[in-house]
Amino acid sequence: MGAGSARGWPGGGGVAGSPQPEDGPGPDPAQAALHLLGQLVREVWEQGHTDVARDLMATDLIDHNPYPGQPPGLAGHNWAVAMVRQAFPDLCCTADVVLA
Repeated sequence: MGAGSARGWPGGGGVAGSPQPEDGPGPDPAQAALHLLGQLVREVWEQGHTDVARDLMATDLIDHNPYPGQPPGLAGHNWAVAMVRQAFPDLCCTADVVLA
């Protein structure tokens, strides 16, 4: 997969959050989105750092496929992460196809 990281997630350095030259183009929106998705999956779902989700997701997000008993919003997302990671503490995610 992508050359951006060893884990296969595209968007290494020079994407979202990296300073761009004054006269150069800004980051490609598709690459920035892939970088954020990779960060969400790696840091939140694989490592369980739900505090990172606060910086990446809206607090009033709507989960259209919630687990039974899942609270709404970001708190519900973090609840789901905790439940999944409790069942699968060594969770590792792989993106086979990413459309951006």
